[in-house]
Amino acid sequence: MSKKVDIKDLKIPNLCFSIEKDNILGHNQQSDEWKEQRLERGFDDTETWNLDYTIAQFIIPRLERYLLLAPTRDEETEKDIKLFLESMKLVRSTEHYWAITDKQMEEINKGIDLFPKIFRLLWW
Repeated sequence: MSKKVDIKDLKIPNLCFSIEKDNILGHNQQSDEWKEQRLERGFDDTETWNLDYTIAQFIIPRLERYLLLAPTRDEETEKDIKLFLESMKLVRSTEHYWAITDKQMEEINKGIDLFPKIFRLLWW
């Protein structure tokens, strides 16, 4: 006899972002199709609707932890990582693209522009 899997059992902290909310765009999150997608690939299609937001949610806790754990680096690199982190937090706080002000977009872009510079430095 197979055990029925509860939707809450499928949530892995900081991975299954789509089931953190009760409802997405009026759809029932317990859709059997989305459950199957989470079982098969670890995420469902709803996480691609605002992929920038999903990526920001994923990277924020990891960058915060990285800054605590990584050995001392040069001040410029640390400053750049922190600026990128702040831009990701701004993306997360402004989930709806149409609600972002020009000033917020400028701040987001400053951080995002740093990503190629810091990407290969994110190891220890």
